[in-house]
Amino acid sequence: MVTGFVTQGRPGNGQYVETYIVQYSTNGTLWQMIKDTNGETKTFTGNIDVISLSESILSNPITASYIRVTPTTWKYAPGLRLEIMGCPIHQLGLRQTCWKAYYVIEAPRSDMFSATSLNLGECGKECHNQNRCRAFTFNQRSSLCQGYNHTIFLNTTLTNGTMPNLDNLFPLFVKQNDCL
Repeated sequence: MVTGFVTQGRPGNGQYVETYIVQYSTNGTLWQMIKDTNGETKTFTGNIDVISLSESILSNPITASYIRVTPTTWKYAPGLRLEIMGCPIHQLGLRQTCWKAYYVIEAPRSDMFSATSLNLGECGKECHNQNRCRAFTFNQRSSLCQGYNHTIFLNTTLTNGTMPNLDNLFPLFVKQNDCL
């Protein structure tokens, strides 16, 4: 279930999305627009700069397996970081994994696997498919995906919330016991 979106601009070059529209789908083939209270396509307010966060809460949550975001206005070029807020809906027969992002200064040593991944999602799938994997990190610059078991990252200082300096911190995704 999707309850809202948080956007942020692209640092380093002044790009950010000012407004955007959102489509959603349960099967990746049939798409629906998110509508406003008048039944018109909802235009979401994005950012006013590259640093601040813009949060948009849906008045009526949607059920979706796929989300398509289309920028409609932007500064310089459509640069966007997006967080989808909500919670999973459990389906019988499916093994679902929920992750919580913590920001760490140093990654613990990998004790499960270290591999090259195409993207963050593929890295998460690698950890999801290994029962002993309890957390993972993904370095976008090097495409290095590393998996960890529960005992190693417990001794790492984890921080939640806003990050003071993106250059020194990176996300450690920790598997949650309960998705809801």
